[in-house]
This record gives sequence, structure tokens and C-alpha cells, in this order.
Amino acid sequence: MNTLLKTTALSAMLTAAAALPSMADVQVPNTYLTIDGYVASSATISKDDSANRDYSLFDSQNRGLDAVKFGVKAEYQGFSAYVSALYIPEGTNKKRFDEAGILDAYVSYEIKNGDNKFNFRAGKFVTDFGFESFHTVNNAFMTAGYWSGGDWWLAPAYHSGIRAEFSNSNFTIGGSIVDSLAAGRGFYEGDGDLHNVGFEVFAKYTGIQGLTVFAGVGFDSKNDEGLGIGFGGSAIQFYQKKHVLVDVWARYEINQNFNIGAEFLFEDMKFAASGLGSASPRPHYTWIIFGEFINTGTLFSPGDRFSVAARVSGKRLDEGAGISGYHDSYSEYQLSLAPTYKLNENLSFRIEGSVRNGEGGYDAWFIGAQVLLKF
Repeated sequence: MNTLLKTTALSAMLTAAAALPSMADVQVPNTYLTIDGYVASSATISKDDSANRDYSLFDSQNRGLDAVKFGVKAEYQGFSAYVSALYIPEGTNKKRFDEAGILDAYVSYEIKNGDNKFNFRAGKFVTDFGFESFHTVNNAFMTAGYWSGGDWWLAPAYHSGIRAEFSNSNFTIGGSIVDSLAAGRGFYEGDGDLHNVGFEVFAKYTGIQGLTVFAGVGFDSKNDEGLGIGFGGSAIQFYQKKHVLVDVWARYEINQNFNIGAEFLFEDMKFAASGLGSASPRPHYTWIIFGEFINTGTLFSPGDRFSVAARVSGKRLDEGAGISGYHDSYSEYQLSLAPTYKLNENLSFRIEGSVRNGEGGYDAWFIGAQVLLKF
């Protein structure tokens, strides 16, 4: 019955979406307000090292596969405020995060002087780090290229604080002071502790047509909000003591048909674990190599409706000793291929196949199909 209801709801969504006009935002009668958001729904099958197959239909409990986001933005002259909520369908397994919650909640003020812009933001907002977006509709793949993906404490996602940015057509520089660099225990948020804050500083170069280069550094001295991670059937609380993050990525649009990109992410984190004493992991390395073909001729359809992306990614996790289930060093590689067909500016379909190879028999594969509705 649940599967029938989900399939019926998905069919209704597709019928309505096919009739939508092309628009990035929905303008409401009040000219100072806009709404935006998306619906991502998927059907997947995967197998991990346990040799068990896992199936999902709009209940993957993964924001990259199944999610609904709704946001409202109010603007008046240089002032703006934005609030959004995210819903992740509940699955059969217990989730670490809540099913739904507030994602963005911030106010901004922007000053323009010719080509130069200064923007100040305060509240809860997403990090500037990452080659791949937090939001699945902005990515070419259903899955993340690296393990952290913002859901664990290896890379930031959402946090609260203040942010400042200066930009023009050639470069952007900015930084933020936030409650924590890594995720807390709530719904995509930091640890809420403003006594031990985290810092992010970044720069982006766009002075050459088609090229974007990003470099950022983050540091967090302490995160006292324990994260419960299961080992050997028991939960262990981890308390972060230091977190250093360096993220460098580049993307180049070679022409209207091809674009390529790459990312290297370095992290060093030290933490204490309840019941295990202190543990000091050595650095973690993560990398992505990306390529995409976009059809601009008459292949399959007119325009740029068809595209196919390929990605090779990997990571190396060098963990501290003394924790059951941890490897002293662990490497993993993943190969992904994802064709996408865009019906219009609002509705697209994509499929993905990924295979993963890791040390110690940690091999897996993934096949999925996804519908994306963006408004």
C-alpha cells in the first residue's frame, strides 16, 4: 500500500510539473517576495560489503536521493531575509537526524558600487566549501563523490554565525565565524556553542571565461556536542577537540558541450571518545575528478536537454588506534556515471550507476533513477 501511494503521488507530481512554465523562482503577488525549492524522488538498488541488497522508493533517508525543500525570500532594496525547510522521507531504518526541520534562516545586506559588491549575512546558512552542492538538484549525480557529504563531521554543511563577502566579476573573497565547523546533532546545524567558534576563509577566482577556482581553509577548536556512532553494536560518543579543513577545487567549461572539474579536500581532526579515552586520527584525504558532456545539437533532442556526467573519486582515512572497527589506514575509490534528460527548466530525469572498491572487502555498487522538480 505504501509503495502504491508513493507511486501515485509521484505520477501526480510529474503530470503537474510537465505543465509548469520555465522559471527559476516563483514570483508571488507581493513583488518583494519569491519562493523556491525542489522535490527529489528516487528508486534505488544497492549492495554493500555485507552482501545484502537494499531497495528504496522515496524512502532512502538520504537527502541526495529523496528530499523536499521549500524556501521563501523577502527583499527590499539592499536588505533580504531567507527561510527554508527540508523534508526527508522517513524510511524503515532509524535516522540519526530528524525527518524535517529548518534549513536556512538568515538575513543579509548587500551594497553595490559598480562591479563591486559587499554582502553581510547573519543566521543559519550553508557552508561555502565543496565542489558538489549540498542540494541534489544542483549536482550532476545522485550520490556524493566523497563519504562526508555534509552529513558527518568530516566536512561542514549548515551552521550558524556571521558571514562577510566581497565580490566582483573577477574574484570573490569572504569568511565566516560560526558556531562549529562540523555538524552538530540537530537537523543540519552546528553545535550551537558560540564560546568555541569555528572559522572559514575562502577565495574564488573567475577572471578567465569558463574557469572557476576555489580555495578555502576552515578551523574549529572544539565541539562539545557528542555524536553517537555505533561500533560493535554499541554507541560511542565522539567529542571533537580540533578540526582543520582545506578545500581546493576548480571547474572549467571548455566549450558549450564539455566541462571538467576536480577537487582535493584535506582534513585533520582530533577527538575524544567516551569509554575509549582520547583518539587522534591522522589526516584524511578526499578527491574528485569530474567530466560532463552536454548535448547542444539534435542528438536525442534539440537544445541542451541531454547530458552525461562521469566521476572518479576516492578517499584515504588514516584513523587512530584503539577503536574497534577502525582501520589504521583505509582507502576507497568510486566510479560513477550519470545521464540526465531535462524535460524543461523545472523537470528532469536522471539515472546513475556507481561502483566502489575499498580495502578490506568494502566493495559496493549502486543503481538509481531519480526525478527532480525544481521551482
